[in-house]
Amino acid sequence: MIAELIDAEHLIETGDMTKQTLSLGEKSTGTRLGDPGHYDIDSSLVNADGAIETAIQTYRPVTADVDSLLRDIGRKAKKQLVNSTAQREILSVHVESAVADALADKRAALLSVAEHEHIQLDVVRPDGRRTSYGSLR
Repeated sequence: MIAELIDAEHLIETGDMTKQTLSLGEKSTGTRLGDPGHYDIDSSLVNADGAIETAIQTYRPVTADVDSLLRDIGRKAKKQLVNSTAQREILSVHVESAVADALADKRAALLSVAEHEHIQLDVVRPDGRRTSYGSLR
């Protein structure tokens, strides 16, 4: 829950709150995990017309093994974000600082996942600092 609140705060800081609203817990309707069309967004910025501008799926992995984590990141993006209606999608990976440092050494792999899934990957440290890999559409 704290990781999701950190991501929501990030959206508030980066969004245009005069034109957008913060939404929490957006999900596809009528679909379950694995169904075609399924998505699960933890926080998002929604424009006045109801369109989702930026969506974040918060991920707090249990593994500290970087190679396993890289595989999990790609799977998480496919399961949660691939069918989202958002203009921009972010998978926000919350890890301890030592894991964030190890992931920084795997920059090329993170960029490859971000490009392949058409998302931005944010690696977020416990203090809220984030490093972004890939770019938003």
